[in-house]
Amino acid sequence: MNRQRVLLLPDILSKNKPDFTEPLATDSRSKSTAESFIINTWLVSCAASGSRFACASPGSVAAYHGALSIASPHFEALFAIKGVGSFLSPYVLDLMNDKIKTTLPTNSGNGQNLASLQLTFSRKQLIDYRKCRIEGLDRKSSNWMNKAAEIVWNHTNGVICKETMDAVRDFALTKYTCVDSKRKVLYFTKGLLKYLTKTTFDTRFQAFELFLAMPKVLKTRKHVTNRIVTKEDVENVLKAIEQAFSVGRIDKAHYLNYKAITLFGAFTGQRPLATIARLTVGQFREAIKMEKPVVDVLPWQDKVRMQHYCPIHPQIVEAIVPLLDDSVTDEDSIFEQLSFQEWLKYTNVRLLHGGARIVNGDLRKFCEQQSDILQWDISNKNYIVTHGVSGVDWRFYKHPLPDSVYGIYMKYWSNVLFKLELVKL
Repeated sequence: MNRQRVLLLPDILSKNKPDFTEPLATDSRSKSTAESFIINTWLVSCAASGSRFACASPGSVAAYHGALSIASPHFEALFAIKGVGSFLSPYVLDLMNDKIKTTLPTNSGNGQNLASLQLTFSRKQLIDYRKCRIEGLDRKSSNWMNKAAEIVWNHTNGVICKETMDAVRDFALTKYTCVDSKRKVLYFTKGLLKYLTKTTFDTRFQAFELFLAMPKVLKTRKHVTNRIVTKEDVENVLKAIEQAFSVGRIDKAHYLNYKAITLFGAFTGQRPLATIARLTVGQFREAIKMEKPVVDVLPWQDKVRMQHYCPIHPQIVEAIVPLLDDSVTDEDSIFEQLSFQEWLKYTNVRLLHGGARIVNGDLRKFCEQQSDILQWDISNKNYIVTHGVSGVDWRFYKHPLPDSVYGIYMKYWSNVLFKLELVKL
């Protein structure tokens, strides 16, 4: 029975093949609806109808595309004899009944897969992508981009395939123990694939992201940080700065600068490299002239690109004034943040709780943790330290004035004072 159905198909197609030598049919030549449907239609395989058979009028676009659609290689010889044409398809037609058609892929349809595919890129393309990534980044982030670019080139030599992507992934996972370091290398490589996809108009590059996935691990949820920074810890940093100056390890200029950095970071909680290192002398000269001094932090001086007012505690003002002499211009950076960071690295100042060495970011942690003790207004705190300010209320509703920012801040911080020893300059 199935064989009879298969043999009838070419006869149907041949009987209903359009004759392009005859004129188009008119209404006067049309017959009944049933006869017209049977005689003046052509059975075609329609891709738009979910691989089902459909009927199309002779000479129509649907009939033309249907004639070029999926067909069995067993019928190619018959179609050539009947004048239908030749068909090249990687599929085999299987007629199971009158209404269902299935297609089975052959080996010719799977001639190339992702495991055997190889694509190439030049070293210049890698350098161009690296330049795009490091533009506007600080030195630390730029170093990671350069390191990731070197790793990619050493393990690929300009060839993108499964083996080279596995090599990059295996190296990143075995070389580094920190999860963030592993992600930086793998995300750089994924970004390179996207860059090559867009610049070469070849979407196959991005398919290799499949081999750069991070391994699934069970994460340990940390409810609180293990670094506790107290007021005594900040005072120990100030004592270490005074002691270093007394014994001649640092000069007067660095002593004044390090002390001002410590007080400013502890009282305001600003980010060390993203904000403190970028503030200028001119901003503080304008701030100390105000009755309620605040520094207008510009968008490019903040990690989340949020312009905000940063109040200056009276104890900060006393430490800032000696830095604003005539030897510096308004465009100069007021704080030597990178120098202070290196000094902390080689100075043995330990946290009282836990015993870890105090680092650059612990001053910001002190401000956050001290705010809980002072019960600092959450809105005022988030605005000054730019934490949790990505919501709709911050984008479209809130915009505090400098006097309000300073007034609310001093309501909580006015009684917080650090002990400073008098040092002969």
